[in-house]
Formats: sequence, C-alpha cells, structure tokens
Amino acid sequence: MLADQAGAERTLARIRAAHGAVEDARGARIPEWANRDVLYLLVASVLRRNIRRASAASTGKESNVCNW
Repeated sequence: MLADQAGAERTLARIRAAHGAVEDARGARIPEWANRDVLYLLVASVLRRNIRRASAASTGKESNVCNW
C-alpha cells in the first residue's frame, strides 16, 4: 500500500504520533483489537479495489460496486 520504505516509515511515524496524542488525551492506550480492526478494514478496502480493477480490465466495464 505504500510506495517505498522511506515513505512507509514516514507514514508510520505520523500514525504513531497521532495515536500517541489520542492516548495522551484519553489517558489510556488504544486497544489492540481497535488497531487490528482498522488494519482489516484497510486490507479489505485494497482487496475490493483490486478486484474491481481486475473485473473492469477483463470485461472492459468499470464498476464502482463490489458484491461479496
């Protein structure tokens, strides 16, 4: 999902900083299950996008809907 190692490291540093600010404001850590849920949502989103692109390439039709 990220273009290169340096870009990935910059993105992760920004995410960690944002999470740290939220945790400081709440006075509690973000639960691991919440981090996993977001990760699963991101992966599912990328998979759906790639399936739509592959379908559009094979049929010649662009689709904005992915029915699972």
